[in-house]
Amino acid sequence: MYSTIVRIAPVLLAASLAARAAVGQAKTVVRGRNEGTARISASNVLGNGNITAFADLGGGVSKEALSAVARLGGHIGIAGIMQLTAGASVIDYQKLGPADAHLTITLPGNDKLRFFGLSVSGDLYLSTSQDTVSLGADSTRPLYSPFLMPSLVADLDWIARPKQMPLKTYLSIGLVDDPQLLYRYTQLAAAAGAEWKTYQHSVFVDAGVSLYKEKRNKLDPGDDGFEQFRVWIEPGGRYRIRSRFSIIASLGVTVYQQLKNNTALEPHIASLSVSFEAPILFKETNTEAIRTLVFMEQKEQQETDSFAENVESGRGLLGEIDTMISGLEEGGETFDYSKEREDLAKRRKEIQKKMAEIEQILKEIE
Repeated sequence: MYSTIVRIAPVLLAASLAARAAVGQAKTVVRGRNEGTARISASNVLGNGNITAFADLGGGVSKEALSAVARLGGHIGIAGIMQLTAGASVIDYQKLGPADAHLTITLPGNDKLRFFGLSVSGDLYLSTSQDTVSLGADSTRPLYSPFLMPSLVADLDWIARPKQMPLKTYLSIGLVDDPQLLYRYTQLAAAAGAEWKTYQHSVFVDAGVSLYKEKRNKLDPGDDGFEQFRVWIEPGGRYRIRSRFSIIASLGVTVYQQLKNNTALEPHIASLSVSFEAPILFKETNTEAIRTLVFMEQKEQQETDSFAENVESGRGLLGEIDTMISGLEEGGETFDYSKEREDLAKRRKEIQKKMAEIEQILKEIE
């Protein structure tokens, strides 16, 4: 095996060694445990004391109007199994949107590369919609009621299985789809997602259904059930900058929706979301350290396979040169074989010299 390695083409061997050196010197990726898709955060929470800031910019297209929402906030890890998230938004760059706070508690094993994860959140929303239709409101004194809702996230991290597939699948169930409409509608939101993770970046797709049931108010007796709903799909990806900062972009499309004839929801067509995440305080946890090691092992295995292919290619190349030289030594044709033979012999000497140098380097490395 060793004699085979030292006989490969020097360019291929040098390229493989350079790739291995580049991997060894690569920067550590700053990757939070709670990273998920655009719509669904992972069941994992940030490490204790870790802080991440985020800025979201979203836009929506309906049959009647365009809308835009900007949101700023952050996450902080607490006690290893809890996370506090808070944010505030501006709607259409003109008026204050809802503020929100979320306390998430996850299952034990958060600091391991676990296959199954589950988290429960208490979600507090402070709506800025002027509620003048609820039974306790009037036109001169709108209500701005807070809403506390639960939500649940479960996920499967397939990289934790023996085959180490870098796939993570998500399921999210909650009672909020649009915080600004909580005063008017009882809501139910269910979503599923799949994310293919690489060493730095990822691609994902989410799909879900959002259901609305109008509450009894001064204008309407309310709905008996969830009479309005929409089904949507939202593909996107995460791109990491300088191994630390993340840009998450996604495009959501409404696949199907059912609306009422009277007091209907605004028909939704599509939405665009772009988020920026920046770790402020970060200490790598065991979960992501193990994930990084798995990615590195997979990359090294791919390079080893490529290295083996290059060995075979190198053997084939030198074998062809040997055959050509042997054939030229037999002579007999009118072509200038002597000059061609000298050129090929010279090339072979140069290759053998370089191989000897590489063999010496490999011995020193050993």
